[in-house]
Amino acid sequence: MNNCPQCNSPIRPDQKFCTKCGTNLTETQKSKIAPELEAAIDIHEKKIAQDSLNPKLYIDLGDLYQAHHRFEDALVQYQKAVNIEATNIDGHFRSADVYRALGKFDRAQSCYEKVLTLDPATKGIQKGLFLCLKETGKTSETIALGKELLTVNPKDVNILKAMKDLYLKISNDVEAQKMLEALATLAPDKELYRELAKISEKKGDKGQALSYYTKLIDLDSKDQEVLLLAGILSAEKGDTENTLCFLGKLLKEAPQNVVARAYSALSYSAKGDIVNAVETLAALSPKTLLSLNPETKQLLAKAYGAMGQKAFERGDAVKAKDYLKTSLKYFEIPDVAQTFAGIIGKEADEAFTGKQYYAACNLYEKAAALNEAYKPKLVDTKRIIERKARNKAIGIGSPILITVFCIIGFFAWRHFTTGVLNISFNNAISEIKAFEVDGKTYKAETQTIRLPKGEHKIFAKAKEGYKDSVSTVLIGGGTKSQILVSLDGALTRSFLAGVWKGSWPCSKEQICDAYIIFDDQSDTVSEAVLWYGSNPNNIVLQRGSYRISGGKLVLKHEQATAVLGNANNYNPDIRELLLKNGDLVGLTGDSKKPLVTPFSARKMLSGSSKHQLTPSSWVGEIYNRHLIKLNIKSLDDVTMEVMDNSGAQRAELKGSINKTNNQYYFKGKVTQMSGFSSYNPDDITFNFSPDGFRIMGQAADGSKTGSFLAVRITP
Repeated sequence: MNNCPQCNSPIRPDQKFCTKCGTNLTETQKSKIAPELEAAIDIHEKKIAQDSLNPKLYIDLGDLYQAHHRFEDALVQYQKAVNIEATNIDGHFRSADVYRALGKFDRAQSCYEKVLTLDPATKGIQKGLFLCLKETGKTSETIALGKELLTVNPKDVNILKAMKDLYLKISNDVEAQKMLEALATLAPDKELYRELAKISEKKGDKGQALSYYTKLIDLDSKDQEVLLLAGILSAEKGDTENTLCFLGKLLKEAPQNVVARAYSALSYSAKGDIVNAVETLAALSPKTLLSLNPETKQLLAKAYGAMGQKAFERGDAVKAKDYLKTSLKYFEIPDVAQTFAGIIGKEADEAFTGKQYYAACNLYEKAAALNEAYKPKLVDTKRIIERKARNKAIGIGSPILITVFCIIGFFAWRHFTTGVLNISFNNAISEIKAFEVDGKTYKAETQTIRLPKGEHKIFAKAKEGYKDSVSTVLIGGGTKSQILVSLDGALTRSFLAGVWKGSWPCSKEQICDAYIIFDDQSDTVSEAVLWYGSNPNNIVLQRGSYRISGGKLVLKHEQATAVLGNANNYNPDIRELLLKNGDLVGLTGDSKKPLVTPFSARKMLSGSSKHQLTPSSWVGEIYNRHLIKLNIKSLDDVTMEVMDNSGAQRAELKGSINKTNNQYYFKGKVTQMSGFSSYNPDDITFNFSPDGFRIMGQAADGSKTGSFLAVRITP
């Protein structure tokens, strides 16, 4: 199906005008035709106009189109001829050829079969049908027809090529080879010889394959693949001259071909020409030898092995050893390993005869690794070495024994007059300014030291915020003692300043996580308590005060300022805490309950991290009645969730934060909402509190204004 050149609408091949835009398709098509063809078409069309029922005129016009590869136009004319005269053989025959050229093989087959019914003796009809059937996948039917055609014309190149493809398709190499040989006789071609060679190799007839490769090389003397295959086949036949001839031509084109050089070296070795064999392999670059597959490594091992064997036969043990060692580096060939072991074994025998037993032992070990026959000699040599060592030891034994007894006596004396102290640290190792044992300075790290019997003083000087540690330890002779150095904190406002994360059991089933913010400028404390358990959305935000009394930290909370979910049940509590091992630990309760619930907290954020917005998470209140969750990934990616104390009313806002005149400004847009009948986006202006762990300011949603407060709950 073609398309209109003006509006691109689909048009039929015989359509003269576009039904959509009215374009004259005949004129458009003519404008694309060469002037001489257009003139010829005009002549034919004038003849048709004078005799419109003459099918031959349409066939002549179709032939003109087909000669210029305008198959669709040709098909239109042939079909007109058939429409006028249904039994017109030329019309059906030519339609079949055009259909085949267009790849419409089923239609082509139908037209060919129509011609057969009209006149089975039509010249060329059987060949056309054969070529058509070949493309339809009807292999057995096509082969049968092809055999008939070849009995009539055994030199038809197109039929022979098609039959060759069909036989290869069904893996009938014998018949495929017959077709290829017939083609090679008619029209010698590189690919024909290549296919014949491969079939011969597949059959195991390497001599025949080599003859085909030779013919192929006569046609193209620079085909590297064929030169390599011909060289390998020649080498396998033992024809060293042809091997070197073929591979020599290849190496001129591809000097780093490892396989070609390995087979060339094998051929030189077979001729006894070790010099050229060595030079051939030496031409390979180190880079080429880095990326070899296992088959190529084995081939190189074979080449070096052949060189080593030949050198050994000539009595050159030094070079033989070198070549054989290189061979074993690539691959262990049994014959090569045996020869190499024999050379090393001979060197070992000479060393043994010269009473160089250590050298002999080393050589026998290498030889035995390749040939077990040398193991008895290795064992005997080791026995001689051991016997000589014993005799030597007896000769110098007395002075050594005296020295040994002295050393033993020294260590026995030290054992009973000293002891070992293992020192480890429980916590806050980085807070130790200096560490001493009996006034001697040591590094503050886990270690073992030896001390005389008696009492020893251990002292750890602490940095600000912790108390010095002083202790004593008693060491006994020959004993091992341990001491654990631990620092207790000294509670100060500057030490407390920051965010502490704690947890305690709120009930049998729930764990409360608390984020407590201490202000080092005043006695204020803010806390966000997140209740996890049956409901992960229970949250309390509250404020209070703290004081340090008698080494203890006392927290007193006011009534909660923002509540979500069942957190209404949470009562303000009082905590009395101590600083122990870097943690705030103690008991918590409220005005109605004793201090019985265990509580612990660890410092999460110190004053050095103040005034940081990105990234961070916050919990807070807005308008003194709604609770918020604020997640700041970046100043351009801010999410705020607003909730009433039941959690039934929720609104999610997405927006960004800008800073102007030392104030931060959040503007958001509602993306999700439930429970609220409507919700105006909040405009929030805020700044950091002096401690940097709270943000506070004003909020407005268009209809009301109110306060805004949030506390930080992430580092």
